Amino acid sequence: MKMKTLACWLALSGIVTPVVAAPYNSLDHTCLQVYEHVQEHDGDILATGPDIRASIHSSYCSTSAGSASIQPAYARTKDEQYCFVGYYCDCALFTCPASHNQ
Repeated sequence: MKMKTLACWLALSGIVTPVVAAPYNSLDHTCLQVYEHVQEHDGDILATGPDIRASIHSSYCSTSAGSASIQPAYARTKDEQYCFVGYYCDCALFTCPASHNQ
């Protein structure tokens, strides 16, 4: 049995439960740390408050959606109220590719 198939079988059978990492909490880090984290990971889901999540990743926007759909992303950090951390695709105003919703 291949390793990937075995891991899926174990997770589905309940023998092993997959570990889900908690979102990166921007409130625990400085503006520079959050910006660098987003750049290093080519985007991420940030926790920006107790129950608030923000998906920051400019490559979600396809060129067919147009450059207007790429919006600057700001997050609250330990030292800044509005810290520029990257970009996001505004799917509320523009059509995003199906890969965005996966």
